[in-house]
Amino acid sequence: MLTLIAVFGVLLAAVSLWGLYRPRTVVSWVQYVGLHRFGMTFAVGLRLVLGFALILAAPATPFPQIVFALGVIALLAAVGIVIMGWERVTGLLNWFAEAPATTLRTAFAFGAAFGGFLLYTSL
Repeated sequence: MLTLIAVFGVLLAAVSLWGLYRPRTVVSWVQYVGLHRFGMTFAVGLRLVLGFALILAAPATPFPQIVFALGVIALLAAVGIVIMGWERVTGLLNWFAEAPATTLRTAFAFGAAFGGFLLYTSL
């Protein structure tokens, strides 16, 4: 499980760092993937896998309570996406795509930090 979390952390950090450099490119890619019917299924599945991995790996990490809580949050986010439905998720993606570049870069900075934390806690 720790390896899965480390891989996810590296991928998240890499995409987020790319987003710091080219925010509009990354957002348009996320829109392209997210606005297809499989995009919502992929987003829910990814959060479910990450959530269960974080919960199962939490005892083996230096911050077990934090990692466990992040796993629960990931599972709740998966449920939230399903509850929101296709129309609201699409609206949220479109709203985010129209945000100023500074806002996007701030979000990507948090994503890079979160990816780095996942990598750190899984090693």
